[in-house]
Amino acid sequence: MSTPYRNLEEEEFSVDSAGSQSSASKFSTDEDGSSPPDVEVVGMRDFSSIGGARSKGIRGKVRRKACLALAVVSVLVLLVIILIVKLSPKGDSGDAFPWDDIRLPGNLVPSEYKIFLHPDLGKKVVSGSVTIQITAVETTDSILIHAATMDFSKTVLRKKGSSDSIEINQPPKFSKNLSMAYLDLSRTLEKGGAYELVIEFSYNLTDCLRGLYVSSYMEGNATKVIGSTQMEPLSAREAFPCFDEPGMRAKFSLELVHKPRYNVTLFNMPKKKETEPYPVDTSLSNHLCR
Repeated sequence: MSTPYRNLEEEEFSVDSAGSQSSASKFSTDEDGSSPPDVEVVGMRDFSSIGGARSKGIRGKVRRKACLALAVVSVLVLLVIILIVKLSPKGDSGDAFPWDDIRLPGNLVPSEYKIFLHPDLGKKVVSGSVTIQITAVETTDSILIHAATMDFSKTVLRKKGSSDSIEINQPPKFSKNLSMAYLDLSRTLEKGGAYELVIEFSYNLTDCLRGLYVSSYMEGNATKVIGSTQMEPLSAREAFPCFDEPGMRAKFSLELVHKPRYNVTLFNMPKKKETEPYPVDTSLSNHLCR
């Protein structure tokens, strides 16, 4: 009796003259010598076209995924470039700022500050001046100092004990991102040299709880306005130009002008003296830069 199934044990292989392998399988046949139909179907079916189509489909999917990954990487690279350009320190005028570190270079060290502040709480403006005694620990031809959201009206630099000023080549450059001002000097400061830097400045008062700011409180039905300060951790630069880093400690003296109706001024150090009334001529140049 014939069987329609392939006998794996009787399968024979031979190699033709072209070197390709062919299979010659022995099957049992019916009495008339014909192969069973189902055996013929299995033995003669060509799977190459199916495998080729499947391979093309896989390659197409791989190409699509690769293109998508390349597009995503390109977008990310573009975003990084835009971010770098936007965060690169620039002067407030749009020019490149000469310094890109959030820390000061450390080539100048302050030893003493004399600060003069004249706040007008009604107009919400401050005018002031600061005289800083500094020492050059390295030679330098520039000064970097913290100063946030303020304008400089006058800048004077001179060697200690000398009346000759060291010229500043151009107006100060400011970086809003770094809260710094850059002064380009006409000559190099000597290592170990002692210098005096005087800056006159002004800015608008806000209620942002940084530096010198305006706040208020209620007393009955009346609103009382006061000027307050917050210098830590990085807010002294909001009140006056300074080397605003913990490692640059120095002595301070403060002179504050206020109107008579603001009859209370509080400090965290003993008051040296009080002048009343304040001289009519409040010109900063006459006050500190003489």
